[in-house]
Amino acid sequence: MKSLHLHAHPEGGYYYEVFSSEGKIKLESLLKSFSKDRKYYTSIYFLLKSGEVSRFHRIKLDE
Repeated sequence: MKSLHLHAHPEGGYYYEVFSSEGKIKLESLLKSFSKDRKYYTSIYFLLKSGEVSRFHRIKLDE
């Protein structure tokens, strides 16, 4: 994982951030469940090891 510069993903698996927007949505414009500003857009590579599973799921709003 180190040679690919991957980091552990909070939901399992590993990821590498490919692109991230410089623009952000200010905290005061977000729901109270957020604790800081959020980027407009982030793109990642996502990898699972053999035997690991990532289940499809729905989220309540854009992340």
